[in-house]
Amino acid sequence: KMDTEPKKDSGPTGDANQSDKTDKEKSKKLKTELIAVNLSVDSFNAGVLIDDLNTLIEDELKMISNDKMEKERIDSKNALEEYVYELRNKLMDENDLYSFVLDNDRINLTENLDAIENWLYEEGEDSNRQIYFDKLNSLKSRGEPIKQRKLEFDQRPKLFEEFSLALQLSEKFLEKWKQKDPKYLHITDEEASKVQNAVIEQSKWLENVRAEFVKLKKHENPPISISEVIAAKQTFEQTVNAIIRKPAPKVEE
Repeated sequence: KMDTEPKKDSGPTGDANQSDKTDKEKSKKLKTELIAVNLSVDSFNAGVLIDDLNTLIEDELKMISNDKMEKERIDSKNALEEYVYELRNKLMDENDLYSFVLDNDRINLTENLDAIENWLYEEGEDSNRQIYFDKLNSLKSRGEPIKQRKLEFDQRPKLFEEFSLALQLSEKFLEKWKQKDPKYLHITDEEASKVQNAVIEQSKWLENVRAEFVKLKKHENPPISISEVIAAKQTFEQTVNAIIRKPAPKVEE
């Protein structure tokens, strides 16, 4: 059976109708509805913000200052505690400070150190920096002289030996000068006499000083400090070396 019904046209006209329909639907979707909304605007006073900022800065500076003060307080406390332990241990050591203080003074000082140690862990645990500082200075006024006596006792032998050697070297110079050593022919009689007088004077002084120390007990303060001996030695060496080491004049050819 043959189909005699006419076929529908699906050409360009049909496509155009379909496109118009799609555009209308898109147009409906793209329509935007405008709604009026009342917005509130808050205003800020700039002066209030600056005041708040200044307050924060002041608080920060106070915290920094407080931290610094607390560190100084703890450091002072630790320094006092360390000195208590150090001094007490040395006072009880026969190879250290034991012999450089009288028995009664050592016992009294040790008891004082024990009392301060107990105080540090009790009512003195949270004391201020100045209290720790004052207690440390009070202890040092008693402990440092003892330490100094031992220090000088240990250093004196070497210092005396060095001073004696300087005197001996000057005496050898005088012997060579008297023997007309060519190295010292340019030294005048006056200069050699100056060296000799210095040797005689300082030899006698050193001999007397040594005699004083022979009878000195360890717990006694020395009549002459090592700093005085060092100063005397330096003065002597400056005097004689300026002459002994004076270069000979150059001989013109």
